[in-house]
Amino acid sequence: MSQSLHDFSPWGVFTSVTLGSRSDVTLVCGADSITLKLPEFGNSESVDVDRVVNISRGGTLNVMRDSTWPDSTEHSIDFSVLTRTKALELLDFLKNCLGLLITYTDPSDRVWEGVIINPESAVIDEGDCRYRASLILEATPV
Repeated sequence: MSQSLHDFSPWGVFTSVTLGSRSDVTLVCGADSITLKLPEFGNSESVDVDRVVNISRGGTLNVMRDSTWPDSTEHSIDFSVLTRTKALELLDFLKNCLGLLITYTDPSDRVWEGVIINPESAVIDEGDCRYRASLILEATPV
């Protein structure tokens, strides 16, 4: 379903609300960079907190976490309306930046630094010159 400039309702025309302050997202890796349109709604962020769990001989459960250990956030990003050119650019970007640190600027203008953890992700041809791709980026805020 394509998004129009206005949403229609029985009460009239309402302008659509755009969340975030950007109309695109940027992925940068050294000299390579790619700018893509906003991803679909429903993308997720999950926070991964490292901790050590230990059960003592007496049966006491000890959970330890050092404040210097980094918290990482896993971003699941789905792009649904890519052109053939952007889909090929994304594949080239993934090939050139495999295993390297990537800087990701999200729709809320937050900057993250991390690694793409699903480099085997496919770009799917949906027909009518539309392509779909999804990335999972494990990152920390910069």
